[in-house]
Amino acid sequence: MRRKVFVPVLLFALLFSLSAAAAPKDALVVGIHADAKTLDPHVSNDSVSHNAMLQIYERLVTLDEKNDLVPQLAERWETPDPLTYKFYLKKGVKFHNGEELTAEDVLFSFKRAMGPEAGAIRAYSDCIDPDGFETPDKYTIVIRTKEPMAAFLASMKHAYASIVNKKAVEEAGERYGNAPVGTGPFKFVEWRKGDRIVFERFDDYHGEKPRIKTMTLRAIPEATSRVIELETGNVDLIYYVPTSDVKRLRANSSIDVIQTPGSLVYYMGMNTERKPFDDPRVRRAVDLAIDKEGVVDAVFEGFAAVPAGAWAPAVKYAPADAAPLVQNLEEAAKLLKEAGYPNGFKTELWIQDRKDRIDMATIIQAQLQEVGVEVEIKVLEWGAYLEKLKSGEHQMYILGWSASAPAHDPFFYVGPKFHSRFSGPSNRVRLKDAETDRLIDLGAITPDGPERAKIYADLWVRLNELRPWVYLAIPDFFYGKVKSLKGMEHLNDRSVNYLGTAFFEE
Repeated sequence: MRRKVFVPVLLFALLFSLSAAAAPKDALVVGIHADAKTLDPHVSNDSVSHNAMLQIYERLVTLDEKNDLVPQLAERWETPDPLTYKFYLKKGVKFHNGEELTAEDVLFSFKRAMGPEAGAIRAYSDCIDPDGFETPDKYTIVIRTKEPMAAFLASMKHAYASIVNKKAVEEAGERYGNAPVGTGPFKFVEWRKGDRIVFERFDDYHGEKPRIKTMTLRAIPEATSRVIELETGNVDLIYYVPTSDVKRLRANSSIDVIQTPGSLVYYMGMNTERKPFDDPRVRRAVDLAIDKEGVVDAVFEGFAAVPAGAWAPAVKYAPADAAPLVQNLEEAAKLLKEAGYPNGFKTELWIQDRKDRIDMATIIQAQLQEVGVEVEIKVLEWGAYLEKLKSGEHQMYILGWSASAPAHDPFFYVGPKFHSRFSGPSNRVRLKDAETDRLIDLGAITPDGPERAKIYADLWVRLNELRPWVYLAIPDFFYGKVKSLKGMEHLNDRSVNYLGTAFFEE
């Protein structure tokens, strides 16, 4: 009798285990280099937060991976004149709280993006006429700009144009950044600060639903730990694979390494409001003292280029024949003497707690010592780092900048970073130069063509004269993923990090 019972039980257990093994994996775990600051799209302008928010928010229109304009929440739009944009919303779109998307939510979102909550992202909404909105009906909204804006539609790729639910924001108040509600294919589940953010598939999504059911973004600041987590199978995808680990990971038969050309400019900013960096001669001297080729070779093992200006060659209107500033210690010492610092000076360099930034800072510290500039390096946690930069207490700092809206228009590289209007929140070098402002404003409103090209050529020259940034590197960007993870072909230099296309091959 015992034998007759045992066989069916064993057979059932075997069938169950085979069925479980055959079930496709539907949970994606991603290792990222820092935790988000907020999930409120109108509060922060940092890439980590934006990458998280891309999963849950949508915009009226967006750019696809080819940088072509495509509909998102608007099914179509019209531009009856250079200042006016009329959007016809898709009907029946649901927010994650069950509310239907209406023109009232869109109006609320854009006005909020222009309000006191907005902070650094006002650089993107600043072109909108605050009195230029109309809502003719429940599913139509008119938005007007103050002046003709060459890249206005494409700017909606940026998180500033994310559409939030008015009811959800008003109910949550100051807590909204921890309880986001969007229309996207994933809805927010949980946020363990400093550890992970968890999303799940939104089954009432109006578009093509993700094939994965849950997605977790894990904050793993230490690069070596991220790589180990990928190798051991604890995460499926990681951002920022260190160049020192690329060769080893490529030798692993269960892992793919995706390499994409960079549009992210790593730079060292100098606070132009604080001595001695209020003098352009000092800023140029610092630049001349640094061997950028050496930085690229040592930190990125050659997987990077030395920038010649404030935006990458892949970006529109970057001069084709521009050359980087080459190290010249003799000229650097001469400029420091002219500026009144024959024996150099002492300064601080603030950096984020990341290996590549620490390595860059250490090299720069040694090289500046050659011309008498003594550098104290201060390493800060990501969130604290961004907050402290707002204070204006910094002297020098290292960051990367890759404008995501749109990916290849120079206005969104230079406008937020160098216009005096944004001194502090996004213009962290606090540059206030009338000619720079004039050229940025002119470039924003001039249609694409030779005239606009000339404006950006002049701006390129002007910024290189002022040298508020030392252009350090444009690194290639590396992702690591398990081979079974598919649908990630669109990953390109952090510009398109929407993960809803991911699936696991059975």
